[in-house]
Amino acid sequence: MLDGAVQANTEQRRAVGFAFLRDEVYPRRTALVSLTDQISAVNEHELNSRILQVTELFAGLRARVAITLFVSLGLGALLATFSTRRILTYEGTAAEHLAEIEEAQLELKELSARLVEVQETERRTISRAKLHDEVGQSLSALLVALSNMSANLPSDAAGSAAPHLSAARGLAESSLRAVRDMALLLRPSMLDDLGLVPALRWQGREVSRRTGMTVSIDAAGVPDELPDAYRTSVYRVVQGALHNCEQHARATEVRVTLRTIGNALVLSVKDDGAGFDANESRGMGLLGMQERVASFRRHVQRGIRRGQRNSDYGEAAVAGRGKRVKKIRILLADDHTVMRSGLKALLERQSDFEVTGEAADGREAVDLTEKLRPEVVVIDVAMPRLNGLDATQQIVSKHAGIAVVVLSMHSDEGYIIRALKAGARGYLLKDSAEADLIAAIRAVHDGKAFFSP
Repeated sequence: MLDGAVQANTEQRRAVGFAFLRDEVYPRRTALVSLTDQISAVNEHELNSRILQVTELFAGLRARVAITLFVSLGLGALLATFSTRRILTYEGTAAEHLAEIEEAQLELKELSARLVEVQETERRTISRAKLHDEVGQSLSALLVALSNMSANLPSDAAGSAAPHLSAARGLAESSLRAVRDMALLLRPSMLDDLGLVPALRWQGREVSRRTGMTVSIDAAGVPDELPDAYRTSVYRVVQGALHNCEQHARATEVRVTLRTIGNALVLSVKDDGAGFDANESRGMGLLGMQERVASFRRHVQRGIRRGQRNSDYGEAAVAGRGKRVKKIRILLADDHTVMRSGLKALLERQSDFEVTGEAADGREAVDLTEKLRPEVVVIDVAMPRLNGLDATQQIVSKHAGIAVVVLSMHSDEGYIIRALKAGARGYLLKDSAEADLIAAIRAVHDGKAFFSP
């Protein structure tokens, strides 16, 4: 069709052009447009069909996603609820176990504190009641009885019995010293009688003497009187620390410092020995010290009673001079009947001595002094109701003319200083010779002082 149109000349084209367009081109164009419309309709139908399929697929997918989401949320909620319940159950169980553990720890601490308290009570009982008051006093009475026996032996038997009596006396004296040392190691009586600082100083001297370490005690400003729990805990902590310095640190110098800062007692123990990491190595000694520190509240009670003036002894020592009479009236104060009987027999062998009364405790000694007005009071340190040092203070404060000789098993200077401050003129150890007691009574009666050689 196109070949003819292309090969025709201009005139031919003009003659048949309209007919060619009308009969050839337009019908074909119309057929082509119709075909195009059909194709478009088919495409549109197919597109709509695909869109509908996609929409249906999307709707199904969305439904499935929604169902999956709701199922997941439901399962998640169930799992969260179950997990929360289990966690709460476990937390409750853990809280109960923690409470039980804390209660057990508290009971353990209370038991530990009670054990420490019972231990100290037993130490005090053995040291005071058993060793000092029973064994020590019996040995002291034995020494007095041996002296009385030696004095009362017939002259023909004295020579042969003298070596045996001397040996028995030496054995009794060594036993008395051993008993005194054991009693002091268990619980030094000066901790109860004199206070914490004298006990610490005695401990420092004993450790220095026994080990060769140089131990210095600095306790300036610490009150003389503290509650028993404070005294005991600080003393035992220092005792354990000094033991560690000797056994583990191999120290040569130790400085113990005790201070009161506000309402707290601050204790410091420093040495020049080998140290260790407390977080890595912690033995029973350190744990024991920590338990002792934790067993009582950390505060220092105020309102501590002060002692007498230092001049009290000088005033008491001057009084009574020149009151020499035919017989020196003496009051004996000791809580052991055997000891009092032996002392009475010993003293009454002297022609210028007269035992006017006997007291079994410190309170009775004060009352009998008021009633009998003796010239000399021979009094033991450790007695019930009122100890001998406090009784001496009361006697001298009321009757400056009465001289007091303190009998004791303790040779520590802390006791001597306390006796002097209380107003005593004499201080005699119970294992001293009978001649020393006789000389002490005569010396204090004459206004002089007398102390164990």
